[in-house]
Amino acid sequence: MLQNPTRREITTPGFCGPDITVRADLGQSSEMFWKLIAAAAWGCLAFIIYATLSSLSERPELTSSETDLIVAVERFGAYALLGILFMVTYPRRIKFVCLLVLGSAVLLEFLQIFVPDRDARILDALEKLAGGLWAFHLRTGS
Repeated sequence: MLQNPTRREITTPGFCGPDITVRADLGQSSEMFWKLIAAAAWGCLAFIIYATLSSLSERPELTSSETDLIVAVERFGAYALLGILFMVTYPRRIKFVCLLVLGSAVLLEFLQIFVPDRDARILDALEKLAGGLWAFHLRTGS
């Protein structure tokens, strides 16, 4: 039996209640929607690469005076969003998504060694990994 490529179903564990299931079967509109989500996922990764490897003066900032807490929330949130977008885009390829999100967090932090005014720190990598793992936990419930 062939599956309809425009039909998707995603189940996410509910925090305070039953699991949440999203079903989409809208024909061409559905196909375009999923392509848009995929573009958002890859665009998010491209932005993270730019923000991580650009010089400190060109790095995007959430506010004009960033405290350590705001920077930690930025890192956590960026990788949580990246993980969620990729898991929605590739719901049956969890290992690929996990490797992509967590691997990019470690690799990009390591590559900061080669950017003159940036520094690679283990704490930064752990904040990014925590965001990716949180997204993975949301999707799998484990």
